[in-house]
Amino acid sequence: MKLFLNFIFLCTLPFSLAGQISVNLKDTVIMNLKEHVTILTSKEFQGRGIDNGGADLAAEYLYSCFNNYDLNHHKTKEVDSIYFQNFIVANYGTVKEESFIEVDGKKFYSGKDFVTLGFGGVNSNEFLNGRRSFLITRQSDQYFVLSSKKTQGEIRLSYNNKQFLSACRALGQYELFVRNNPLFTLDSGKDSLTFKMVASTSLTRALTKYISKKQHDKEDSVTVCVIRDMKPLKCKNVIGYIPAKANTDSTIVITAHYDHLGIINGTHFPGANDNASGVSVMLELARLLADKHKFGWSPSVNLVFIAFSAEESGLLGSGFFVDNPTIDLAAIKYVLNLDMVGGVGRTLEGQPEMLYLYSSNCVGHDVIDFLVDGAEKMINLSFNLSGNPKYLKASDQANFIRKGIPSLFIFSGVDKNCHKPTDTKDYLSFEKMADLTLLLRTLLVE
Repeated sequence: MKLFLNFIFLCTLPFSLAGQISVNLKDTVIMNLKEHVTILTSKEFQGRGIDNGGADLAAEYLYSCFNNYDLNHHKTKEVDSIYFQNFIVANYGTVKEESFIEVDGKKFYSGKDFVTLGFGGVNSNEFLNGRRSFLITRQSDQYFVLSSKKTQGEIRLSYNNKQFLSACRALGQYELFVRNNPLFTLDSGKDSLTFKMVASTSLTRALTKYISKKQHDKEDSVTVCVIRDMKPLKCKNVIGYIPAKANTDSTIVITAHYDHLGIINGTHFPGANDNASGVSVMLELARLLADKHKFGWSPSVNLVFIAFSAEESGLLGSGFFVDNPTIDLAAIKYVLNLDMVGGVGRTLEGQPEMLYLYSSNCVGHDVIDFLVDGAEKMINLSFNLSGNPKYLKASDQANFIRKGIPSLFIFSGVDKNCHKPTDTKDYLSFEKMADLTLLLRTLLVE
C-alpha cells in the first residue's frame, strides 16, 4: 500500500513538473509507463485478481489517475458520479487448489503445474478448427477424460501435426473443449464449454507425449479434475472522457483491460505484459491529451477511455458495457483496444520486432494507413497487418465487433511468459511502448 500511496502523492503534483525532470517528452513518457507498470504488477495489487481484492485496488488506482488528469465522467444510472461502472459476475468460479490433471497416472496440480481461465460457451464447429484443442468428455460431476479416439457423438482431432506439437512445446498453452452430451447440459444454450489452460513444461511434455502416441492402451488416460468454488463477485469498469470541442455524439473509444489472474495457490501472477502494458499506455495517452485539453485544445470527437475488468474471465467487463452502454454505440467511429503491447522483441523465436494491428472490416483506411505509415516514419517500428484474424475474438474488441462497431486491436504477439508468473516488467520494451503512446497521441490529436 505504501507504493500506491506514494504515487498518489506524486499524482497531485502538476504534470508540467514531470516534464522538467526529463530531457524530452519521450523520456517523461517512459518514466511514467514504468511507474504505472511497477505499481500495477506489485504484490500489493495481488495479481489484479477479481476474486482477491487486487482488481478493486487497481480500479481505485485508475480512478486516482483519471481524477488527477481531470477527465470527465458520465453521470447516468449505469455509472456512479465518479468513474465506475459496476457490474456483477453472477457465477465466478475460483479454481480450488485440489484441482488436478492426471496423465498416465501422474498428477499435476492447479497453481503449480497449470492455470485454468476463461470458462465459457463456444460454437463447437468453430472451436474444433483450432490446432491447440483437446476434445474431452464428461465422466462424472467433476471429472473429464480426454478422448483421442473417435467415439459416438464426438469429433476426432488430429494430434500428429508437427506445427501443433511445436506450438504446444513453445507456449505450454492448450485449450480444453467439453462437448455437450446428455450428461452435461449448459445453461448458456450453447453446445460446448471451454476453458484455457496454461501448462508447465513438465505437464506440456506429458500431454504432448500422450497425444503423440499412435495407439493407446486401455489404461492410458488423461483425467482433468477442475473444482470451482462458485460465487457472485462485484466488479467495475473505469470510464473517463475528454469532450469534443463541438457538441457532438461522435466518439473514439480507447480501451484496455486491467484485471489479471491474481494469486493462485500462493503463486503471484503479476501480468506485466498482460495487461499492465496496455493499461499504462492508455493512462499515459489520456494524460498527454488531457494536458493539451487544459491548455485550450479539444478533440474533434469525444475521446472515451475505458479500463475493463473481468477480461480474463471471458471478456465480461466489455460485454457488460456494450449491453449497458454509457454512450451511444451507434456514434462510435471506432474502438482502439490495447492488450499485451509491451512484448515487442520478446515474442517467440523467429518473430520480427513489430506490433500486430488487427481491424474489423469497417475501420477507415485513413486510420490504418496513418498508423502503418506513422509507425515506419516516426518510431522505426512496423505493424503487421497479416496476423491470424482469430485474435479479433481474443480480447475486449470482440464484444464491440459483436455489436457491429468498427474496432482496432494492437497486440505485440504471444510470448513465452503469457499467463505465467514470469510475466514481469523486466521483459517489457518501455521504449517501444512510449513510441506507441506518442504515435497514438498524434493520431488522436489530428
